[in-house]
Amino acid sequence: MASRRCVRCVVDFFGRPSGNEESIDDAVRRANEEMNEVVSENRGLKRGREGLIHLLTFLEERRKRQSEVAAACVTTLSGIMTAAANQLETEQRLSGTVLLSNGGSDRIPNIFRDRTCVETRIRALAQNDPTLFKRCFRLSVEDFEVLHDTIAPMLQPVACKSRQPISARIKLAMTLRFLAGGIYLDIAEAYHISHNHVHEYAVETILAIDEKVQNIVFPWDDDAKLSEMAASYTEVAGHNAFHGAVAAGDGILFKITAPKESETRRIRPGLYFSRKGFYAFPMIAFCDARCRFVSTNMLMPGSANDSGHYSCTQFSANIRDGRLDPKYFVLLDGAFAYSDQELTPWNQKGLTPIRDAYNYHFSALRVKIEQAFGQLVRRWGIFWRPMSVALKLVPRIISVCCKLHNICVDRFGTEREETLVDSVNERGSSDHREDDSFSVNFDDRSFIGKGKRSDLQVGAGRVTRRDKIALLLQSRNMTRPKTAHAILSKDDQQKKHLS
Repeated sequence: MASRRCVRCVVDFFGRPSGNEESIDDAVRRANEEMNEVVSENRGLKRGREGLIHLLTFLEERRKRQSEVAAACVTTLSGIMTAAANQLETEQRLSGTVLLSNGGSDRIPNIFRDRTCVETRIRALAQNDPTLFKRCFRLSVEDFEVLHDTIAPMLQPVACKSRQPISARIKLAMTLRFLAGGIYLDIAEAYHISHNHVHEYAVETILAIDEKVQNIVFPWDDDAKLSEMAASYTEVAGHNAFHGAVAAGDGILFKITAPKESETRRIRPGLYFSRKGFYAFPMIAFCDARCRFVSTNMLMPGSANDSGHYSCTQFSANIRDGRLDPKYFVLLDGAFAYSDQELTPWNQKGLTPIRDAYNYHFSALRVKIEQAFGQLVRRWGIFWRPMSVALKLVPRIISVCCKLHNICVDRFGTEREETLVDSVNERGSSDHREDDSFSVNFDDRSFIGKGKRSDLQVGAGRVTRRDKIALLLQSRNMTRPKTAHAILSKDDQQKKHLS
């Protein structure tokens, strides 16, 4: 009976529903108790005892197998979870967000960038293909090296454990590409720089160039250089009727994005909206006969006209104060007021042949400033679209591009190295804001008014420099060429037809 009870307990264990299963350990313990009872009472058959031993052995082996299977399942699940966590971390890194275990803060791991290959590529391009190097950076290899040596002390790399430092050569190369019109994402990829720091390094380099390079200087008190500049204009003209012209001037507008009120401070952002229908930053500039800038002035918002802007510049004040020798003069267009040292063309209404000849030869010389503006904008692609930078950086960018333009003009000259020498005592002839404030009260709209033309106010008994030049051209029979007359008459006919 005892042996039957042992068998029944085993059968009961295997035959019970899965929802109320008895553990294997409890079944083995109950079977052992039954067997011990059988043995102690010396009842049952030997065969029944052996059967129970076989059953207990089977149950023990089954328990071990279940433990091994459970351990294997735990190991497999752990591996699957680890692989899934690694895959999730990889996807989050690619999407820009990694959730760390320490508090769940977002941070992208540092990326090690090998920048030695970038410097090697720049040097190899300069050595193997100087023409392509000039197309990429707008400077010749020689000028690039001179400029690098000039600003390198201000662009010392900062050591960092997590990355290689960015050298002055890389900063200069990426800044020139930025000024040439490069997109910051492409620059970051090409020069192994984080796209978040492209503008930071570009601004650092631009400020260094603006401070160290002083090659925009008008020689007010240097008669030798003024005489050389006048001789250059005479050579361009092919005659000496305008001998004494040393510079041509005009205004230009550079497109910018709409400024914020926090950037404009004392004036309304709307004053930067120009008459041409876009937000702009103006510049009044003068150049010599080689299209090399000798003066740049940036003091007004985009709504100011050229005449009002020019009247507020230091260049105009120096001429009014007599700093320019009376035998020299500058050439301006019809929007400016006339004086014997600030020549302008005659009004187009009621032109006599003498005055028409004067306007023709005058424009042939004054066009140099238009050519300089065209070369400047064509060379530096940052002006091809509205500048999306802080308003206080706009005059710095324009000034640096003008200085780099002069370096390009001097590329084959003998004074290239001299133009890059830092001048401590003289800041040159560039007038632009050094901070967020202006020297003019822009709340007063009087400066936006039209400039007064002095040719309408000159008395009949007064003979101006312009009259003398016109009479000299008449005495030499230097009238407007017939081809120019034909073109002019054709243009007049088109204007008359459109009106």
